[in-house]
Amino acid sequence: MKNEKKDIETAIAHLEELVVKMESGKGSLEENIQWFDDGIKLIEVCRNELNDSEKKIDELIKNAEGSFSVKNIE
Repeated sequence: MKNEKKDIETAIAHLEELVVKMESGKGSLEENIQWFDDGIKLIEVCRNELNDSEKKIDELIKNAEGSFSVKNIE
């Protein structure tokens, strides 16, 4: 679980860096296009991590009335 948290936190930190670079207006068109592409990939990482977390939470809620278990969803 710590790796997942680190992954999403790292991706968000990189996204924030990309936003700062793009908002500075100092990059070339090609650099901005690359930064945008990198940002899209990082957003996908975040989306996947959040979707996986949601599935785990849903499974925990389903088991709340019965026994408590966590299933590794990969």
